[in-house]
Amino acid sequence: LPAGGTFNNAGSWGGGVVPGASDVARFSLTPNTFPAPIPAAYTVSFSAQASNQGLVVGGDFVTLDLNGAIYRTPDADNRIGTVPGQSGRLVVVDGFWEDNLGGILEIGSNGRGTLIVSTGGSIFGEEVLVGGNGGGGTLIIQNGGVMTSPRISLGPASPATATVTGANSRLSLQSLGVGNGFNSTLSVLAGGLLDND
Repeated sequence: LPAGGTFNNAGSWGGGVVPGASDVARFSLTPNTFPAPIPAAYTVSFSAQASNQGLVVGGDFVTLDLNGAIYRTPDADNRIGTVPGQSGRLVVVDGFWEDNLGGILEIGSNGRGTLIVSTGGSIFGEEVLVGGNGGGGTLIIQNGGVMTSPRISLGPASPATATVTGANSRLSLQSLGVGNGFNSTLSVLAGGLLDND
């Protein structure tokens, strides 16, 4: 996606084609140079429901404003922060992201990754690895955001933090792993909720 805009508009995408159900949506405008440049930061708005095979955020700072829509990625792993030496960030607001139940959501995949679920945003789906592949990872659920996952692993391959903060912010999971030789923390603050079913 060149510089934000409407996800469902072909003119927003390089090549003039909206990625479909068999495509991986890639957000990676920040040049892979040294020293690491200032990340490209932009908002992607939805005007309708959409489905992709998966989602990848390189070294960009991306906000998905779902505008009440449902976004589905049922067929591939999803990765945030895939460029070594860079930090990728994804913020999800105002809608529902239905993630792949058969794969993983990796926050910190070679690069550093951050996922923020905020105002009206909700994520339901697969296992989450925070700090999954050496880059370090951060998960923040705030301002009434909600995440539901069968398992969350903090620090399986690099340091990781997870924070649930604010009234009606909730993290629901069945299994939690913290640390594997790496410093990792889970904090529940200011009225946030942690459900372990």
